[in-house]
Amino acid sequence: MPTAEWSLKKLLNNKTILIMKKPTWKSLLLILVLILQGQAFSQITVSDEKLQKVAELYETSLVEGEKFQESLDSLMQKNGMTPERLLEIQRMRNNIDLSEVEIETVKKIEQARSEFSDAFDEIIINKGMTPEEYRRILYEMQNDDELQERFTALFTID
Repeated sequence: MPTAEWSLKKLLNNKTILIMKKPTWKSLLLILVLILQGQAFSQITVSDEKLQKVAELYETSLVEGEKFQESLDSLMQKNGMTPERLLEIQRMRNNIDLSEVEIETVKKIEQARSEFSDAFDEIIINKGMTPEEYRRILYEMQNDDELQERFTALFTID
């Protein structure tokens, strides 16, 4: 199996790159994957106005999510299903025998989740954002300390 020799070069802004001395197709594929991952994890710039919208939507999602969970709990209770049983069904989707009641309950739960997701997407759109944009900003916050701090500051009570 061919091997590649690598060297590290430090560039401006403390970015380090790998330079391949003898490229192989596997090495080139690895580089392509790393480049694509870098694009997926790149930081974005979020305006204060946009971050305010995200904060308001996030707060709405917490309130509405809690209401939704209560309605799911009620639905499960009416149909004699516990959250533990639902989790078991979801984990072993194709490897478990279900009663007719369980099948119908799971269908109702999946339908309710889909409707909740669609309704929340509509709330996001009405706020002037796309659902993808909202989720992307939340995702970026996981790896961006400055964005997290700005977001958290919006919830600080004076």
